[in-house]
Amino acid sequence: MIPNLLVALVPVVTAIVLMIIDFSRLLLALMIVIILLTSAGNGYVRGSMACKYCRQCEISCPALQLFDRAKTT
Repeated sequence: MIPNLLVALVPVVTAIVLMIIDFSRLLLALMIVIILLTSAGNGYVRGSMACKYCRQCEISCPALQLFDRAKTT
């Protein structure tokens, strides 16, 4: 999950720097969209789609413990 968050780090930092130089509502909206897709979107895709069908769980995947609530409760 850390690599996925790092992918969004560059655009978010760039947006923050550009907003400091010259504020733009469009840039702010796009930055919020990137943050939402990185956090909530990534959690949804992994939790309901990817981890459910992945074979990595057979050899102890750390992401499975984070996203698969049915097996952790």
